[in-house]
Amino acid sequence: MNDLITKIQSELPGFSKGQKQIARFILEHYDKAAFMTASRLGVTVGVSESTVVAMTAIRTCSVPCRR
Repeated sequence: MNDLITKIQSELPGFSKGQKQIARFILEHYDKAAFMTASRLGVTVGVSESTVVAMTAIRTCSVPCRR
């Protein structure tokens, strides 16, 4: 979990507005966020489900991502 938190904190300045909203919620409520669907997380922070999915797909790649 600490690796994910560290990664989010280090990449936060480069996130879009919607991604920052998601990231801040995860940092402040990681215990709740871990069990939320993309749809519920989006509603909770005020972004679309597709924004949550796109952020997750882009930010979690450990090998070069295809876009």
